Amino acid sequence: MLTKNQIRISVFITLATLFLALPLKAQVTIGALDEPDPSAVLELRSNDKFGLLLPRVALTSTTSFLPLQAHVAGMFIYNTATAGDVTPGVYYNDGAKWIRSEGNGSEWFYMPSFNLPVTAVGTGLTFNLYDEYQKQFTKSGNTQFVSSNAAVATATEKQLYTASQLDYVVTAYPASVLKINSIAADGTMNYDVLSTNIPEGSFINVVFVVK
Repeated sequence: MLTKNQIRISVFITLATLFLALPLKAQVTIGALDEPDPSAVLELRSNDKFGLLLPRVALTSTTSFLPLQAHVAGMFIYNTATAGDVTPGVYYNDGAKWIRSEGNGSEWFYMPSFNLPVTAVGTGLTFNLYDEYQKQFTKSGNTQFVSSNAAVATATEKQLYTASQLDYVVTAYPASVLKINSIAADGTMNYDVLSTNIPEGSFINVVFVVK
């Protein structure tokens, strides 16, 4: 029969052997006793459970690491909050900020059709592109909003973006009629009207890029 001291020594040797062996096991399979794929550090397997559930975190903005302790490059989370310039969705950290993971590269869409005031020649005129987008994409207060589904409240599968979540780009306009001077971060476009003689087929092309 083993004495208490012998038992303690035996347990100690067993635990020490396990701890020493842990660093040698660089790859792990969760959900099975099989070896993981040779190229994988971690492999998940299950016959009746599906998907990886990321940690759910309430971010405050893309530039703030809160509620984490610091920015960590490569960190993936699911943001639950609508705050600052973030909305619910998967985000990853590049070491300095949070970037929304859309899965299909950069996300962009065209500005809806609108009439830019060009009734008189003038300089330093302004038009808010974001306000027009918000007005046209929202059913509330828009008497011309008609949908095949009465439950649709916005003309987008997601909630409306905030002004700070978008970049505003003008890619074409009639140079004989207009001169686009600048576009502010909130979507306010500053422009000059050079002529009210508008050639047939004139248009201004505006693209919204999701940050």
